[in-house]
Amino acid sequence: MLYAPPVSSSHRRHLLAAPLLGCVLGLSCGDDGDIEAARRRGGDEVAAAVGERLLDGGPLEALSVLARPHGSVRDGLGPHALSCETTLSLAPTRPPRPNPALDSPVPPTQSIHDTVALRWETPDDEGLRFALTQHNDKDRGRAVVVMDETLYTKLEHRPWTHHRVESEVHELWLDDAWRCTHDALEFLLPGAEVSADAAPGEGWDGGDAVRLTLSRGRGIVPPGRGEGWRTDVAFSALSGTVLIDARTGAWLSIDASATYTVEGGAGGPLAGEFAVRGRVAPSLPDAPSVTVPTDAVALPQRHRYEQERKRLLDGLAAP
Repeated sequence: MLYAPPVSSSHRRHLLAAPLLGCVLGLSCGDDGDIEAARRRGGDEVAAAVGERLLDGGPLEALSVLARPHGSVRDGLGPHALSCETTLSLAPTRPPRPNPALDSPVPPTQSIHDTVALRWETPDDEGLRFALTQHNDKDRGRAVVVMDETLYTKLEHRPWTHHRVESEVHELWLDDAWRCTHDALEFLLPGAEVSADAAPGEGWDGGDAVRLTLSRGRGIVPPGRGEGWRTDVAFSALSGTVLIDARTGAWLSIDASATYTVEGGAGGPLAGEFAVRGRVAPSLPDAPSVTVPTDAVALPQRHRYEQERKRLLDGLAAP
């Protein structure tokens, strides 16, 4: 496994810690910039910590950074947009028999193209404000808008419905969208050599970033992925890059692809292709709009059984 930074650890720490010196000197002056200097110092300490983890910690450390939920990253980013496209296909490597035996497995050719897009706005006094869409080419999808403490949802080919935000289920949808890069890297790691390089000025708001470069090689199996069909995956080609912000640990871009085979599939080995491309930026043209759907209807409700029981018995039954 290759995970080599371009400069020595001591030099890199010096670069990451340099902004701290200015903050410390600013605090020592005791002027009106003390509070702002303290805020910058805290941000620089976080940047140094995340940057060092990404550069020195290895692929599993990068995977851990990318596994964090959206809620732990979004405050550091502020308003942002996300777009990610993933394509996955599997096909039998052997030509199908013209007349397969009765009840014998016939492996089909499978493919799916999935897209996810998010626009996150700064929460206001009325709560969260965001729009999220997830769709694939199999006529499955979901659209979500949350604003003014109201949740608007729409399944593919269904009307918009709305109801008050009563739980945090939308956080699961946000995490599912945010972790698309984590999931892609987790799948590719067993067949990838990974190198980490500092990318000054390519981070969020012009800050620093760390670029992971993936190439085909002998990789490592992430914890919990040593069982199931993934153990039979053999990569024949693999390449890609992942850009991660050194201050917040948020992924900013991913562009990766791979071809592979899976042994032991139904009816014989399968050949697969995988590609993912995504980006996080302050604004993206294909991000959904955070607006209330004009045709949304109230989510149909029904009385709970206990409420119906009390109403029908009109107090005759014991509590």
